[in-house]
Amino acid sequence: GNVTVRYATANNLSVIGASKEDKERISEILQETWESADDWFINE
Repeated sequence: GNVTVRYATANNLSVIGASKEDKERISEILQETWESADDWFINE
């Protein structure tokens, strides 16, 4: 099914429609890329 990732706050992530394993895998990916997360929101 579809996985919806919703950012509530910078440190609070809700993954809707994902299994526990998917949540853990997504969390690991986000932690690995979190240092560059600010780049996603920069429009300069």
